[in-house]
Amino acid sequence: MKFSFVMLLLLPYSDAFSQKVLDRVSFKTGFSNSTQTWGFSPFDHIRPPEKSIQGIFFNLQYIQPLTSKTEITIGIQTVEKGFRTTYGSAPNPVFFFNAEYQYIFSYIEMPINYVYHKKKWYFTGGGIVSYMWENAFRFKEVDVLNLRGKQTVY
Repeated sequence: MKFSFVMLLLLPYSDAFSQKVLDRVSFKTGFSNSTQTWGFSPFDHIRPPEKSIQGIFFNLQYIQPLTSKTEITIGIQTVEKGFRTTYGSAPNPVFFFNAEYQYIFSYIEMPINYVYHKKKWYFTGGGIVSYMWENAFRFKEVDVLNLRGKQTVY
């Protein structure tokens, strides 16, 4: 009898609560392109793919409504950031080299945003708390030495 009474009291609340919570949770995945800034222009950071790090990010987000026009979103996501570049000497008949390096940083992040609704428009502002859990540095260099009458050395 006590169990039935408790279930009768809790069942409507837990059912309504669980449906509202599931409507507020979202999962996103996307493409990330990360690179370094080269100059003073705001468009200098846009580089071709051979100079940037591409990756896929995953985001799990919860939306908490505050009023009919405002809400806060809190999420957790993983993303890779970094950059890479290549450089070398001018071609020379005797010696030349080519080198490339890259930095890859793996982050787990927690974005927190404030969202304001105005008719069909959404205005969002906020911040991201990040923790870098892994970093990698890779370097590759190729030296070519051409000696007359002898074998080319790499």
